[in-house]
Amino acid sequence: MTYELNHTDVLALLPDRAPWAHKGDFGKILLLCGSRGYTGAAALAAMGALRCGAGLVFLAVPESIYAIEAVKLTEPIVLPLSDEDGAFSMAAAEEVLPLLNGKDAVLIGPGIGRAPGADALLRAVIENARVPLLIDADERGNNAAVTTLHGRPAAGKYLIVMIYISASVCY
Repeated sequence: MTYELNHTDVLALLPDRAPWAHKGDFGKILLLCGSRGYTGAAALAAMGALRCGAGLVFLAVPESIYAIEAVKLTEPIVLPLSDEDGAFSMAAAEEVLPLLNGKDAVLIGPGIGRAPGADALLRAVIENARVPLLIDADERGNNAAVTTLHGRPAAGKYLIVMIYISASVCY
């Protein structure tokens, strides 16, 4: 049996928002996205998170593309992390840890590439985040950091999803 959701069906599934509520009441998500040549991936992910209802969107990008994202995006909070050759550096793996605090979910990828720093960043987040993770599986063509998933606590409140999302879904 196939059922097609229309606009009215989807609206009925969403909770009402009090007009006096603060945007922070609707979730805080950290996105770790982008690299040189893939600034659009980071921007689309951030806008998609906002359009899907996230209250506060924090977009952490390699420092070399920070200015591009900051100009492109007016709503998300754009944060620079250390980079090397336009991608996240090994140092970014340490810098991301304080950013995990107070977030309700974390997205890793799209557009982070396969540089050693990106793998270190992925590993650091998997090992330290205690919130749902969404990992862009298209980025993880190699299994180096993804094998860390097996060591992650298996408590029911922690969710790891590896999925590829088309930009057309978010935009």
